[in-house]
Amino acid sequence: MGQFDLTIGPLLVGIVFNSLLYGAVLYQYAMYLSLKYEDALPYKLVVHSLVFIDTVHVAIGIYDLWQLVVTNFGNPAYLGEAHWPTASLALFTAVPALISQTFLCHRVRILTNSLVISGGILLVCFGSFVSAFVLGIRALAATDISQWGALVPAAVSWTTLQTLGDIMITGTLIWCLQKSRTGFARTNNILNRLIRGAISTGLFTSIFALGDLLCFTLNRTTNLYIMFVWPIGRVYTITILETLIVRKRLTAVDRSTDPYHSEHQMHSLGASKDGAVPSIQVHREIMVVHDKVHLGKRGSENGYGGEESQHDDMLRDTKV
Repeated sequence: MGQFDLTIGPLLVGIVFNSLLYGAVLYQYAMYLSLKYEDALPYKLVVHSLVFIDTVHVAIGIYDLWQLVVTNFGNPAYLGEAHWPTASLALFTAVPALISQTFLCHRVRILTNSLVISGGILLVCFGSFVSAFVLGIRALAATDISQWGALVPAAVSWTTLQTLGDIMITGTLIWCLQKSRTGFARTNNILNRLIRGAISTGLFTSIFALGDLLCFTLNRTTNLYIMFVWPIGRVYTITILETLIVRKRLTAVDRSTDPYHSEHQMHSLGASKDGAVPSIQVHREIMVVHDKVHLGKRGSENGYGGEESQHDDMLRDTKV
């Protein structure tokens, strides 16, 4: 093993992977713009701000790598200095994490209709942001890397709360979607896709957060944790963009599985001209109401006559 394998190596891997994920962010961002969703202003601000932060952070990463392997090539003393790009990692990770987690907590609030659940999760996420903010400011104020040893409690608090927040959000979303299942195959098909999406995106962010936490607490003599810290901000952006873009695919699934679907019905239920719906939750409600319309008009010919009251109960249970 080389002399700098566990110092420069993890930094190189983290910055390169961060740049690769930024390419995925730009692809999703271009797709989001091309779909021309008529989202509310807060939704658009979330997307644009996350992409802007990612762009700045990727540029900082390239600058840091250039300073390390080009400008200071053959200067091992540079590794002992406190560099502002590395010191600012906590800030550039905490900001997109808080934006993404707040966005998802809003989804939890809609699905659960509970301020206690969504507020409790948001409190954990905000605690993570405060810890990261304190860590970043103190790290930037340090003049020598040896002074970073006093920041370990803040770092552990930040990574622990961030990981806990991601796990809580993912688990709550899966529980809510699972609870909303009905006896209708088309609605359940949409819910299955939403559950798989919640698992994949939540698992992705949780893996990076856990990797950062474990590497930092169990192996502090190396820079292995940096491999997870540099790209984790891009992971949060990808999570939000995927959550927004998936609405178009869900609309296509709805049309392909509904033989009685028509453009007039979708517009009358609040869909936009391109078939997109205001949010995933509203789309789930539309699916259930849509099933009710079919039963009411074709109940006798499909063999479902006499189950109107049962369907009303399902509607009340799953409406968000």
